[in-house]
Amino acid sequence: MISKTALETTDSVLRDLTDSPFPFEGKRILLGGDFRQILSVIRRGIKTDLNNCIKNSYLSNQFQKFALLDNMRVINGDADWIKFLLDVGDGVANDYEDRVTLPKNLPVSENLVDDVFGDLRGEMAEAAILAPKNIDLDRRYLEIEPFRNRNVPK
Repeated sequence: MISKTALETTDSVLRDLTDSPFPFEGKRILLGGDFRQILSVIRRGIKTDLNNCIKNSYLSNQFQKFALLDNMRVINGDADWIKFLLDVGDGVANDYEDRVTLPKNLPVSENLVDDVFGDLRGEMAEAAILAPKNIDLDRRYLEIEPFRNRNVPK
């Protein structure tokens, strides 16, 4: 999900470029998501990181919110699973230590890491970090170095 900072920066740039007083220069912007299912998880994050969610932006009241009326998974007979997901999103499924117990009938993949992350080696081989100065790259290499010798699933 886009951060509050990115959203507000986009708005600011559009206003500056067009000298417009209107949010996003009056353009229609479509954002989609369910804040119960798209959690703001930030590794080693602090409260200010969580406050960077678009729900906390001064622009959030500029958006018209729509709700989907038909849950297609429920139509296919997954009402229990949908209720479980909503309970997790609402914090109802958590125990006293804020843990969630998954349903017993939930299929668990033997190759969970491969299923979730796919072919990281192939994707990383196609990746590049570009910078105008070598000193900028040197700093990035120091950030990447701890990950270089990790075993990546094939």
